[in-house]
Amino acid sequence: MRTWSGHRAHVTERTSTRGARTQALNPAGWPEELLTALHRQVFLMASMGCIVDLVTGRADAVVIAGPPMGYEDVAPLPVIVSEAGGRVTDLDGTSVLQGDMTVLATNGLLHEAMLDLVEGLPRSRDLHALDDAV
Repeated sequence: MRTWSGHRAHVTERTSTRGARTQALNPAGWPEELLTALHRQVFLMASMGCIVDLVTGRADAVVIAGPPMGYEDVAPLPVIVSEAGGRVTDLDGTSVLQGDMTVLATNGLLHEAMLDLVEGLPRSRDLHALDDAV
């Protein structure tokens, strides 16, 4: 049994995406389409504890998009999230270790519905295009 501050680490039991507390990591690198699709359905929160908040029940989901994460960043996620009862993939539903280095981590109950929300949407935007000095 895994614990956090003496309490068993466990994800939430929320089953509806409507209002799901969703941590957004690196939203400045997200395309407008992804932000809008999620903003319409979930409660997007700036990422503070990210995966820790998910596995301790303070968030229902975590979305990491924009510039790709490194393998070393995503490698521990399957163990951490599954130990707390959740599920983690990339935004296409592929194993996070074999995917495009985006991340969707959820309580497991929301996972398929969250994948449906982001299906076919772009994952990142060109941040250099925003820089007039370039």
